[in-house]
Amino acid sequence: MLEEVAEGLLSRFTEVSIDSGGAKATITIVDYSELALDTVTVTIGGTPHVLTEGTDWHRGTSNLLAAYSLAAAIDALDEVSASYSILGVVTISAPQNITSLAVSDAVNMTLVDSSLTTIYDPIKNWEVDKWEDAIIEVEVDGVHYYRTVTSNTATTLTIGTLPVGHPVTPGAHYNIRVSVR
Repeated sequence: MLEEVAEGLLSRFTEVSIDSGGAKATITIVDYSELALDTVTVTIGGTPHVLTEGTDWHRGTSNLLAAYSLAAAIDALDEVSASYSILGVVTISAPQNITSLAVSDAVNMTLVDSSLTTIYDPIKNWEVDKWEDAIIEVEVDGVHYYRTVTSNTATTLTIGTLPVGHPVTPGAHYNIRVSVR
């Protein structure tokens, strides 16, 4: 059941297999083209470890270089083992169950709708409803708001309503989070 939930939540990013008998989890990133991300957070035993692209790992120009870099960053975490394959696949193992994996897609927005329920990012080309039910963190005037994404098009996210007088403005930051718990 847990494996089905995990696979359903992250099917666009990862293939998740959980070996409950051996008390370990393996997460394999199978579509590296989707991992055009600034941060990857791996939560192990309730402790989040944030890996930042450009600091902890580097996308590079090929899947193989990105996979090697990301695996090396994850492998440096305590009690975690990570490896990569020549196909650009990263496999993460831990001695105890990995309880969650959060993936963030963060960018500086260049243009936004003035609505309190819509975020427009013209540099994206998302799959329709890729982010449905994900949690989005939006920073407006230094305040962080968390809302559920109700739907999305290739360039627009529809979210729960922000407070009146606090629409997202050009240059604002946002993070989309998908978690396995």
